[in-house]
Amino acid sequence: MIEKCLITGLPTLSYYDGKDNVIQYGIKYNEKELYLTFSGYPEKWSDNVLDNDKKTTLEYIKESIENVKHILCGLIFNDKWPKENIILNKWEINKIIQEADYPKTPKEKLDNLFITLFNMQEYDGSIIDIAVYFYFDNNFWKKLYFKDGQEGYLYLATLIEMEYIIGSNTDAKGMYHNINFTYKGLEEAIKLTEEGKLSNNCFVAMSFDKEEDSIYFDAIKPACKKTGFEAKRVDYEHYDSEKTIIDAIIALLKQCKFCIADFTKQKENVYFESGYALGRGLKVIYTCKSDYIDDSAFNTNHFPHIVYKTNEEL
Repeated sequence: MIEKCLITGLPTLSYYDGKDNVIQYGIKYNEKELYLTFSGYPEKWSDNVLDNDKKTTLEYIKESIENVKHILCGLIFNDKWPKENIILNKWEINKIIQEADYPKTPKEKLDNLFITLFNMQEYDGSIIDIAVYFYFDNNFWKKLYFKDGQEGYLYLATLIEMEYIIGSNTDAKGMYHNINFTYKGLEEAIKLTEEGKLSNNCFVAMSFDKEEDSIYFDAIKPACKKTGFEAKRVDYEHYDSEKTIIDAIIALLKQCKFCIADFTKQKENVYFESGYALGRGLKVIYTCKSDYIDDSAFNTNHFPHIVYKTNEEL
């Protein structure tokens, strides 16, 4: 019987170790339930399984995920775990991590903590009791993809050194229990949220022909909404009348986290917009109706496209 989740440490709701040679259990988080299925074959978790090895499959699983457990935990707590039911093994775990969107660099981790704290304010400059989160709520730092609270506190101390926040009410160990934002920090937080990479906005590049609007309204926009993002198409956004359409495109792209580029009808604006997004380091998802995929230009046809016949397929 597994009483605690191998990834999150949360209590398990149910447990199954059946004839299919899998280990499966459920957990509850954020008022949601998630069922995880692990391969029961030791060789699916390690390349060094010996016939006379006394290790159990659970021990192999724990060893395999130990160094990436904090990433997997963060994906679960942020509702970024794959929707499909898969049997986990070391290759599936690596695939999940490679395809996942989470803060990887020290700068991204710092920004993620910074904006999280910024959103915890009741009003600009209000006191935030971080002791409740940093010292008593293990799931807080897990949600931020930190290995432990000590790593999280290192980044908190960095924000204080940068004079973005002020720490106060220290304990016997010199750890801050309260923080509040400085004016410098408030300005930096606004700048970061407007940059787009920390937003939930998705830039949609596609044909502006009205007969293709159903692709946007019936497929792309609802798919974005379902997964927690907001689709943005420049011709449906209000922008300054003094701006040219190019200015508006560039301004909107800077506010977006990623781009969906639909090449149906192979419009030049889609090549420009998706190319600019790629140049800014944004992820681009390429889609195209099957009738038009053969007309793709050489500079994009080598990218993987989602090719579809109907909006329902897309």
